[in-house]
Amino acid sequence: THQFVFKNSNFKMLKILKDNSFNAGLEFSYRCSECKNVIPLFFYHCPVCYEFNTCKIIYEVKNNETH
Repeated sequence: THQFVFKNSNFKMLKILKDNSFNAGLEFSYRCSECKNVIPLFFYHCPVCYEFNTCKIIYEVKNNETH
């Protein structure tokens, strides 16, 4: 069997949680590298400062379990 090695710690954490039956997933948000505002939707130009091509993707491992 081939084992994939994750270099990204977020992906490692997600795989560990999934392998141990946790209902985890990735949550995405988008930050403008110019004005640093965080927006929940992808953008080609920032809706705050209107700069073009400044969108940086932010992702986090989140627990999707409901109690």
